[in-house]
Amino acid sequence: MKRVIFLLVATFWLFSPVIARAINDQQQIDDLTQRIQKWEQLIKEKRHQQKSLQTQLHYLDSQIYLTQLKVKRTQAEMQLLRVQIRELSGKIATLDITLNQITAVFLTRVASDYKLRRIDPLNLFFAKLDFGHFYTLQKYYQVLQNNDRRLMFNLEETRLNYDLQKKEKKKKQAELAQLEKQLASQQKLLVERKASKERLLEVTRNDERRYQQLLAAAQRQLSALRSFAEHRGGGLLPPQPSPDGWYYNQRDERWGNQFIGASDMRIWEVGCLVTSVAMVFTKYGNHRTPADIASNVAYFFSDTAYMLWPWPSPSGYHLVSRGADLEFIDRELAAGRPVIAHLNIGTADGHFVVLKKKEGNDYIMNDPWYGPNLKLSDHYSRYQITSASAYLPN
Repeated sequence: MKRVIFLLVATFWLFSPVIARAINDQQQIDDLTQRIQKWEQLIKEKRHQQKSLQTQLHYLDSQIYLTQLKVKRTQAEMQLLRVQIRELSGKIATLDITLNQITAVFLTRVASDYKLRRIDPLNLFFAKLDFGHFYTLQKYYQVLQNNDRRLMFNLEETRLNYDLQKKEKKKKQAELAQLEKQLASQQKLLVERKASKERLLEVTRNDERRYQQLLAAAQRQLSALRSFAEHRGGGLLPPQPSPDGWYYNQRDERWGNQFIGASDMRIWEVGCLVTSVAMVFTKYGNHRTPADIASNVAYFFSDTAYMLWPWPSPSGYHLVSRGADLEFIDRELAAGRPVIAHLNIGTADGHFVVLKKKEGNDYIMNDPWYGPNLKLSDHYSRYQITSASAYLPN
């Protein structure tokens, strides 16, 4: 029994290099958390600076650095969990040995106790034993019973500890699996943020004048899209059906509240283009939801929700755009290819829809706002179309 107790003490209370490593990992996590909080505050302040190409490049650099810090913190958290899991595995192995040892001792004692209990105390009393011997034997029985009770208590305590350690290990393993997913997401975001910076330099040609022109175009388009949503009214909707298997609604609660790119604008209010692009992706077998498109910051201009041209293309296709060319629309629809059309509604509102087919002098559309398989003329006019874009096979 002393050996068992020593084994438990040695396992649970000695300060080991494994525990020291865990403490260092936790200190690293705390340090990274403080730095992340500092940079989040700095980025929040940078967001309200006057927009110029240089301020946006600094802003993107800050976002990239912040994401790198988050990646490092997640890796440190994963390392800490791995250390804790290894430590728990060691404790579980030791407890398993200890449990087996205590159980073996207990079973031996049960067998001995059973034999002793078969001796009737009255027979002992009337046997040829003097009173002193009888008293000593009775005291011996009491000591054995007390030892049995302590042994049962130790057995139950060890069993409970064993179960707790196994549950704790399972919990840590689940946390590690979740962090692995988080790390993959953060690493993907880091790649996208770097691509966003490269894209910004590419489309602006590192020229301030070009940047301001694109910024003005972004502000005009997003203002028009937001005005459309405000004038139509209504908010988020429950999950919407998809009769054709590729319709999406920008107001669907599954993604409607998600921010677009690195902007502060949400899919439900300005995400008609995001949603239209997701529809065509899915139509061509590249399953994407509006959330998938909106989450890639490299698709959008700087920190706005303005999708850069050319828009992302499904695998095996390239994007072609025309102005208000009804012949182009009819030709693409006749070939079975949907067309993303921009509508200029009134003097301030703008909207994107997906045209599916021609029906007489009308078009059947998937509208990100109103629903699938609707007549264009029920809500708009074909004369409101200002541009048409389609994805053609490579």
